[in-house]
Amino acid sequence: MKNIRSFTLIELIVSLSLIVLISSFLTINIKKAIDKYNFEYTFKNISSHIELFKKKAFTDQEDITLIFYQDTKNSYLKVIHSKNAFKEKHIFKNASFKFNENYMEEIEIIFSATNRIYPEGELKFHNLKLNKTKILILKS
Repeated sequence: MKNIRSFTLIELIVSLSLIVLISSFLTINIKKAIDKYNFEYTFKNISSHIELFKKKAFTDQEDITLIFYQDTKNSYLKVIHSKNAFKEKHIFKNASFKFNENYMEEIEIIFSATNRIYPEGELKFHNLKLNKTKILILKS
């Protein structure tokens, strides 16, 4: 007769705790990867919107105003265009911005019909969770 040995309670507890530990590390890394992707995607989206508004102001021969504003945790974007009044979009969670190295609660960027941007400068977006910064150069 063969003697079949089963697992002890301690072996089962150790195995389960190792599985839980490994899965928690994977969850943290996946969350960071998702946050990084969202930050990159949103930054690219903002960059393309800025180029679009610059071209749209020139072709429509009408000024378009973008207003970036922020609170303690998030940054927002408001677009003012006479044809569609205004839209408000949430852009960055856990992020802040600086304009020309100055922290501002609000910055107004005007795309003129003469294909100019006012004010010109450097707009830095900083993700507080990832401690990552992206720079957008605003110039005509």
